[in-house]
Amino acid sequence: MKLLKSVEKIFKKKYHPFEMPDESFKNIYQYIEANPEEKAKYIHPKNDAYFNEKYKDYLEEGHYGLALEEKSVIKYLDDIFKDLINFLLFEVHKFIINSI
Repeated sequence: MKLLKSVEKIFKKKYHPFEMPDESFKNIYQYIEANPEEKAKYIHPKNDAYFNEKYKDYLEEGHYGLALEEKSVIKYLDDIFKDLINFLLFEVHKFIINSI
């Protein structure tokens, strides 16, 4: 499938599992506190309501969207969605995010 290959290429090229930039920090917020110039890379300036409004045209009818306050995850998803919305068939059906 041509479309599937295009989506796979986006993920292989640009996206990877989130990794701490420096393993000596316990979490991303401690890292940003020590490196404030890196904040824009990891933390989205807006919340999930902003994200849902931005992508409302792509949400399946009846779904409310993202319910998450973790701004580093919102940033990661926003970066991915910016590319995926270029596909005519892009639609969000469900967000399932499990934490360990």
